[in-house]
Amino acid sequence: MERINEIVYAALLHDIGKVFQRADKEKINHSKYGKQELEKLKILDKNILGAVENHHKSELEGKKLDNDDISYIIYEADNIASASERRDIDSNKKGVFNWDVPLSNSFTTLYYDSEEKVSSYNLQVGSKEFRFNMPNCNQKVLENEYKEISNYIKDVLTRYDFENDHPNSLIYAFKNLLNYVPSSTDTNQFTDISLYEHMKLTAAIASCMYIYCEENNITNYKERYLNTIENRKENEFIIASMDISGIQDFIYTITSKGAAKMLKARSFYLELIMEHINDEILDKLNLTRANLIYNGGGHCYILLPNTSKAKELLKEVKQNINQWFINRFGNKLYLAVDCEECSAVNLDATSDVEKLDTIFRNLSKKLNKQKMQRYSKEQLKRFLLPNDDIEEERECRICKNSQKIVYNEILESDVCQTCDYIYQLGELLSNCVNEKGTGAYITIADEEISKILLPSINGNNAYVNIYKKQENILNTKYKRIYVINKKEFGDLFADNIATGIYGIKGSTFEEYAKKSEGIERIGVLRADVDNLGNVFKRGFINQEYGNKLNTLTRYSMISNKLSDFFKDNINYICSNEGIKENIGEFTLTNKENKGNIKVIYSGGDDLFIIGAWDEIIELAIVLDDLLKIYTSNKITMSAGIGLFNSKFPISKQAEIVARLEELSKEQEGKNSLTLLQD
Repeated sequence: MERINEIVYAALLHDIGKVFQRADKEKINHSKYGKQELEKLKILDKNILGAVENHHKSELEGKKLDNDDISYIIYEADNIASASERRDIDSNKKGVFNWDVPLSNSFTTLYYDSEEKVSSYNLQVGSKEFRFNMPNCNQKVLENEYKEISNYIKDVLTRYDFENDHPNSLIYAFKNLLNYVPSSTDTNQFTDISLYEHMKLTAAIASCMYIYCEENNITNYKERYLNTIENRKENEFIIASMDISGIQDFIYTITSKGAAKMLKARSFYLELIMEHINDEILDKLNLTRANLIYNGGGHCYILLPNTSKAKELLKEVKQNINQWFINRFGNKLYLAVDCEECSAVNLDATSDVEKLDTIFRNLSKKLNKQKMQRYSKEQLKRFLLPNDDIEEERECRICKNSQKIVYNEILESDVCQTCDYIYQLGELLSNCVNEKGTGAYITIADEEISKILLPSINGNNAYVNIYKKQENILNTKYKRIYVINKKEFGDLFADNIATGIYGIKGSTFEEYAKKSEGIERIGVLRADVDNLGNVFKRGFINQEYGNKLNTLTRYSMISNKLSDFFKDNINYICSNEGIKENIGEFTLTNKENKGNIKVIYSGGDDLFIIGAWDEIIELAIVLDDLLKIYTSNKITMSAGIGLFNSKFPISKQAEIVARLEELSKEQEGKNSLTLLQD
């Protein structure tokens, strides 16, 4: 096994003994108990087992380990991750570890108020079906739940092939099983950090440390990490960020024919591009999805080692991806890419040095500057100088770019090859995914397995195909697999792409309008979270704790929980069952069969949904109510709704409703809804 993989696995498993310990009510040290149970499962890699057993200082100091033992890296990575997470609620009070303490609502520490009644999540045992995990104030962990989770984990680890499977597979399996298990059950600490997030961050930090040491020829991990904190001031890490500009114009530049499918295809295509670029970067640097801190809405943050290879790769990504965008989309899309160096003390909110909010603010300034000065001289020539092939090109009816044209029979229009294959993506997506948003396997390959293209960071093409059943991909060539809204893992499974994809299959705008009560109109809803930038800049800073709750793990927790709401839970919320269950006191229509709605886009913090006009208005009320419960009234959203004739151009609908959303955000306190009927 490669050493980098041993380090990732050791980090992911270092605290697994906590689950076994809570399940069996054992009082033995969780490090020793974790190793003991892993040995029973026939996990025999001595480096992994050693790091699991020896990831605390008291354990390391009593052992005669080699100076390059990975236990020292796991120990320090665990310290850095823990230092960025654990905070005593009362420094004068001694905590008690109770196995039945649930995971607190992730939004508890946002705008922290000690008088606030804290809600918690259900432990969400894998065998149970939950529509989504809505926190409440009466949550209890049942005695058998940890035992059930423990059994699921043991089953996964027994079936897992540590030699041949990719670590991303185990990361995703743990996400499904440990995302609602608290990392700490100390009653005097905030219990808002999940065990999954802690283990994931530990793996990200540890892998960066190892790669940094490799480039700098550091092999004595004991000397570097055991008895000194001076090295924590060294910039071993970089936080990289990428942001795609032009998303709105790209998505809504369409014709009316096949509009619903094309809208979804274009929004999903951009989502897939970002997932793919992230994984290309991680693959090139021999890292895993653990290092992806946040990805959503065309924006991401990645924790990388501070190496020359990583920095050069980011420059290559910026150059090659933007050249690929220019060749296919002109100046419609642009990818800003930059990074900020940071040290372990930057990740420790208890220190007095520059904090994460400053790093994120500096990154934001760098990206914004790039967007104002986008292109190199060579790239500008593509726009300004005559094209030798201009006689072979015509303007695409959809994107208006001049490219080689093909005739799309379904759209009944001449379109460019790019718009044609994006429409093919929509067709495949529609055929593979059912109304409630489950199904579909996406394969990525370097060889031409389809006509659907993605950019590769080396400047070449990658190719995409979608399959309904897993057995359909067994004899195909691919280097990576994504699943859509499914909880599966295995070799080369990169991750689940949770996506809002609910919709009645085959329904047109006209059909949605006819399913409305009263006038035949479609409703178009656009909504966006209020003040999200300020949430991350100032939300974790308060008078009682200052900056001490402002941590990387909490950024990740909040971001991922918002993504869960808008990209995963949205599919249930939009359904007939979801609307009926959550409608509350406000009811606009009493018709039996609701859910006549189609999610066009629902990302990390915003959404665009069409449907029968009466159900769209109901849905907006439901979403607002649920978001407030979900976030403990810490986060609100503003929305615009337009009621249109189904034949009115969708691009104009989107433009009008965007303005309605802006009007809502201009209201005092925001959290408003602006409605317009044509």
